[in-house]
Amino acid sequence: MAATVKAFCATGAGPTNATCDSADSASITYGRDDNQTSVATLPIPTALGTHFSYMKYLFLDVTVAGATTMSNRRVAWATAPATGLVGYFFDQATYTQNNGTQGTAAANYPADDASKNGGLPGLAPATTINNAGGYAAATTTMTVASGTSFTTGMKVIVGLGTANQEVLTVSSSTATSITFTAGSANSHANGDTIAQAYTALTTSNQLWDNTGVSTAATGKNGAYCQTVLSVDNTFTGGGGAATLPNLNLVYDEA
Repeated sequence: MAATVKAFCATGAGPTNATCDSADSASITYGRDDNQTSVATLPIPTALGTHFSYMKYLFLDVTVAGATTMSNRRVAWATAPATGLVGYFFDQATYTQNNGTQGTAAANYPADDASKNGGLPGLAPATTINNAGGYAAATTTMTVASGTSFTTGMKVIVGLGTANQEVLTVSSSTATSITFTAGSANSHANGDTIAQAYTALTTSNQLWDNTGVSTAATGKNGAYCQTVLSVDNTFTGGGGAATLPNLNLVYDEA
């Protein structure tokens, strides 16, 4: 027997888990407070720059148990959002309550980028380049302050918050270095930040968690899909509420 499954959102200290499923006429609103429907608005940059919302922890919740296993959890926009609005997601095993602290090491929302439109959000772990001369383009291995938390296959932003930021994939790491699967496209300076990267949401389904979990028990099934919204100076929708397309959470069940 198939399970009954709905999209849920986790907020607060508990956390409080509540449906955000369109079938229940429920939803989420991105902003800068720890509410499912945020009331603290996400400011639009008045000049070049990118601002980020608080995180939204979404998950699939089994409301009526089944005799199946869920896997291959994927996420996608139903349609593309307006220019200047970009959503990101990350496979997150644990919940941490938002508390208003920005930055890659915080579990709340990424630091704003005042230097450019299309800025990227970064996550912990984060480290810095530790090489006096920096690195030229086409570099595959960089010496860093600490590389121990960077695992094979992890996508990272090199040069977070700089004009040369780029996303690379970790091939291997040591205590003091990170090696990438391909050479860097850009040069990077000593002290530049390297941080784990979110994945940008698109209209194509992208995997966030492929763990097989039985539906025999009700409640959260699989990992959180941790999401964040960015707005930059190219957004022309003006102040007030901006309507986003539906965010589809899909899965396999067998």
